[in-house]
Amino acid sequence: MAAFPRTGGSYAEYVLAPSLSLARKPASLSHVEAAGVPLAALTAWGLVVETALAHEGQRMLIHAGSGGVGHFAVQFAAYFGAHVIVTGSARNRDWLRDLGAAEVIDHECDRFEEAVAPVDVVIDLVGEAAGDTGSRSLRVLRRGGLLIEVPRGAWPGMADAAAEAGVRATGYAVVPDGATLATIGRLLDSRAVQVYVDAVLDLDDAAAAHTRLEEGHTRGKIVLRVSDD
Repeated sequence: MAAFPRTGGSYAEYVLAPSLSLARKPASLSHVEAAGVPLAALTAWGLVVETALAHEGQRMLIHAGSGGVGHFAVQFAAYFGAHVIVTGSARNRDWLRDLGAAEVIDHECDRFEEAVAPVDVVIDLVGEAAGDTGSRSLRVLRRGGLLIEVPRGAWPGMADAAAEAGVRATGYAVVPDGATLATIGRLLDSRAVQVYVDAVLDLDDAAAAHTRLEEGHTRGKIVLRVSDD
């Protein structure tokens, strides 16, 4: 993960990155697995640990828990003792439970606001622009609870809607922090957390990888193979 969000463009054989953004590859991971970690895991850590302050007894609802960021968020929340509720598909139910989810709601069959008791935090990885997930999430938050909308800027009325509902709301943008990445690396080496790679595509197929992501059925991460070296 290079200097995002200040500069874009990391699909290359070589990139420049500040030394403070770097961490050693966990010895237990292959290079392919390690490639699936930085952006997704740092985002999940920022959401769950730094913003939501995950802790024992906290009730946390995570939307789209099967994706790249989501599957790390589920694990981090469970690791720090939260009661984790996840929306996902029926095919991922058992896998999400293995990652640490206490409850899995099939988003294709059930409306989560009708199935979830009040929660302290909602992490919305879907975004209001893709439907009404954010506004529906306000209904399941306890008074004073926190909604974190990850696709920033997609819901201009979020702050007003949250205030009217008596809850807090914020966006989040990840930063490439090497010290935090090293901490995540130790969790990966200890097997407390795992990275799941759904598919590996060649760099020339980056557009196809994005198409798969946009379809919304990815389990874990898609990794681009830069070369065979």
